[in-house]
Amino acid sequence: MRWEALFADLEMQWDAAEAAELDAELVDRSRREAAHLRLLDRLRPAVGSSLRIGVLLGGRERETGQVLGGRLAALGVDWLLLQESRAQEVLLPLRSVLWLRGLTAVSAQPGHEGPLAARLDLSYALRGVVRDRSVCSVVLLDG
Repeated sequence: MRWEALFADLEMQWDAAEAAELDAELVDRSRREAAHLRLLDRLRPAVGSSLRIGVLLGGRERETGQVLGGRLAALGVDWLLLQESRAQEVLLPLRSVLWLRGLTAVSAQPGHEGPLAARLDLSYALRGVVRDRSVCSVVLLDG
């Protein structure tokens, strides 16, 4: 009887250690997968959704933040287009984004935007604004 209790206890310890090892492996894999995600991968599924975005403004002497809100209309490798109202859109470099609200937990597969989308950078978007002779205001980082 004592041997059965000993073996049952050893088996429970083995199962507990195995479950702890599996939990640790899952946490480690989740961290590694999250480390490969870029902001672009988090934003791609959010096209068409409403977002609030904190934006960095200011130069080296002063830094301030501004909050923008609207619908994510389009996305490039280093820019996003935010539809603030029916008449106003904001073309924003991703490097100016301080924080985002409104993203879901869904992410796109990292690196699967395709070769064409990889070439649609901020300079491409700005050439489109110039080509269309769109009326616009430009706010630089130094205000």
